[in-house]
Amino acid sequence: RIEVRLFVTDDDIIGGEQTVVASFLSRLNQVAGEYQVETALTEEVDPAWVGKRLFVQIVVDSENESTSFAHLDNFELVALNPEGEAPEPEVVSISIVGDALTLSATGVEEITPLVEYTLDLVNPDWQSITPTSSDIVNGTTIWTFDLGAVNSAVAFFRVVDDESEGE
Repeated sequence: RIEVRLFVTDDDIIGGEQTVVASFLSRLNQVAGEYQVETALTEEVDPAWVGKRLFVQIVVDSENESTSFAHLDNFELVALNPEGEAPEPEVVSISIVGDALTLSATGVEEITPLVEYTLDLVNPDWQSITPTSSDIVNGTTIWTFDLGAVNSAVAFFRVVDDESEGE
């Protein structure tokens, strides 16, 4: 089993006096040789810790240290707002090279953006474009869109919340 400890220090340096913010202990492996996903949530952060540097310590369960081993892969720490929701999606970059529009964003692993274009902003006729590929690199989702269908030297683009399409 693996224990993950989140802590702050009195001087924001790893060697300072530690205050454990949260601690999580994994379950014993359910199927030998198979990966398992572990998820843990903490209580709301003490306001005294806001702005402090957060440290992560990963240790082998001290109760079984001499008789077991554990592997850890793809550790992810996600900050949630007080309502327990993931942070708002944030567009990192938009670029156009040739007939390809590339859109990069964080906080959007489980959604596909609705990208629309129009040729006229005075009397817009918004048309949607479907991504031709997507990939996740270092927590950033990257979509590529084929602009061949736009067929215009000038076009205007927008990313729309799928639930409020066109608003």
